[in-house]
Amino acid sequence: MKYLFILCLLVLSEALMATEIEQQAQKFIDEQEKLVAPLYKAMALAYWNATGGDKECYQKYAELELQMRRLYMDKERFEIVKRLYEANLEDKLLRRQIELLYFAFLENQMDPALMEQMVKLSSALEEKFNTYRATFEGQPVSDNVLVDVLKEDTNVERRKAAWEASKTVGQEVAADLIKLVKVRNEIARKMGFANYYEMRLRFNEQSVEQVSAVFDELATATQEPFTKLKGMIDTKFRAKYNLAADAPMYPYYYQDRFFQEVQDIGDIDMDSYFKDKDVKAIVEQFYNGIGLPVTDMLKRSDLYERPGKYQHAYCIDIDREGDVRTMMSLRNNRGWLETTMHELGHGVYSMYLDRKLPWFLREEAHTFTTEAIAQMMEGLTTNIYWLNKTTGIDMEILKTWQPALELERKMNLLIFCRWSLVMFNFERELYRDPDQDLNKLWWDMVEKYQFVTRMPDRNNADWAAKIHFTSSPVYYHNYMLGNLMVAQMMNYITKEILHETETSKVTFIGQPEVGKYLTEKIFGPGKKNYVGTI
Repeated sequence: MKYLFILCLLVLSEALMATEIEQQAQKFIDEQEKLVAPLYKAMALAYWNATGGDKECYQKYAELELQMRRLYMDKERFEIVKRLYEANLEDKLLRRQIELLYFAFLENQMDPALMEQMVKLSSALEEKFNTYRATFEGQPVSDNVLVDVLKEDTNVERRKAAWEASKTVGQEVAADLIKLVKVRNEIARKMGFANYYEMRLRFNEQSVEQVSAVFDELATATQEPFTKLKGMIDTKFRAKYNLAADAPMYPYYYQDRFFQEVQDIGDIDMDSYFKDKDVKAIVEQFYNGIGLPVTDMLKRSDLYERPGKYQHAYCIDIDREGDVRTMMSLRNNRGWLETTMHELGHGVYSMYLDRKLPWFLREEAHTFTTEAIAQMMEGLTTNIYWLNKTTGIDMEILKTWQPALELERKMNLLIFCRWSLVMFNFERELYRDPDQDLNKLWWDMVEKYQFVTRMPDRNNADWAAKIHFTSSPVYYHNYMLGNLMVAQMMNYITKEILHETETSKVTFIGQPEVGKYLTEKIFGPGKKNYVGTI
């Protein structure tokens, strides 16, 4: 009886200790939220205003980012969160919040001077990217102009000039970008990592070994089908530009700046059908109809191009309270239909997170999961049944397009996969050795994975023209992981939610059960569940 009493006391003591440590954890989380949440919102607004054309906000954003990082550099609070992390809390929500906070603190235990240098370099580079306008035919032009030339013009010299103009930003930023890479690497090494690439993966709950294994498998699996597809594309383009059958295929023969997108091989002229359509209205009606309303999001967004504005597209959650917006340079054409579907895919993910979740869990489960949603929605734009119902294009016309659209879907997956192999392998090597000949390395990768011939005697920093190396380091592989997730989701939604047999006929249009499933099972849980690869 005496021993039973002692055992009960021990159990009670352990329970009290567990309760006390959980109370300490909750107190720490509450304190951190009060510090972080308003700064997070201020940073988001500064970035939004900067990319919208207010140049002064780039400096403001950099200053706010430094403030945020300093919050997570606090040594005393780092020791507290480390102790709480090592306590292995029983409450799952508390444990997950402490885990994420621990990684956030750990990632910022860096040399303050190096951290400030990194932030300022990054901000200055983003400003240069976003405000840069290439000179083409004697005039500064937007990216949309260069995109249109590569997409439509058959004059080879003009195509070459447009392609070269699209790369000039790389020469402008390359030196500072290499400097930024070296600063990032120095920070990582001082924190015990081989380089920044490995550090970023670790803090994103991934590992070089596992991600590399996926991409090595993709390289092998896609080699043969891509070889056949690329041969077919090249044959079409050689005929289009009156080239010899064995003529080298230089990058300006393809219809986008990096050969990362579907190539128009002359079977569909979809843009002529979109020029009189309202792309914004088409996409808005679609999302509203599946139970994921986007009207308020679009009202808050910045949708159309103007001088000094960011030329690409992104979506941003301003406050984790529902203020979600997208920045675009929208036009009524096929490309921007795809982009708008994509960005609002990101948007609905952020919009329809469970707002009852703790603030630190109120974000996407992982980068690749939000990319999966965006890519799944974008992919619908090649479905003839979706196009018929959303745009009103006659089904008889669409049926004549169907073989080409099916080829495009295959093309999209293969071309983007091989492009992702370039980005993944190049960026990994960039951080492994930023002093190597990066211009040569880039074209070695392009030739190896994309089979695109480098231009003779060209030694320019074409790699640096890809903004992701500056603005979204160690990110690009998640697009491809997202594509893999899309295949799984589409199969599940088709069979288990819609009870259909053919994924190719699934449109989601007017099916709010799709929105309900996504909200409850994908968006709603936020970041409370671990989905990484380590």
